[in-house]
Amino acid sequence: MPVFLLVGVGTGWVLVTANSVATAGAGPDTAVAGAMVMTSQQVGASLGTALLSTVAADAAASYLARHRVAPVDAVVHGFGVASWGRQGCSW
Repeated sequence: MPVFLLVGVGTGWVLVTANSVATAGAGPDTAVAGAMVMTSQQVGASLGTALLSTVAADAAASYLARHRVAPVDAVVHGFGVASWGRQGCSW
């Protein structure tokens, strides 16, 4: 539970700060700049989710084909590979 609180507070600080910095010099077009920031965040999140889902599904399918395990074990392996891939992208 403390991790969720930390992530929630950190995400709130980062998103508000990023939006403020992105719209700081926009002048009369502040609303347009804010809309572009929010749209970019949503599109980025959608593409990231699609990419990680593809990585997880591919890793699960290949693990299931190579090993004699239950499908749930292959899914867990796929999620693990996608999680490690996500960690690599954040560094």
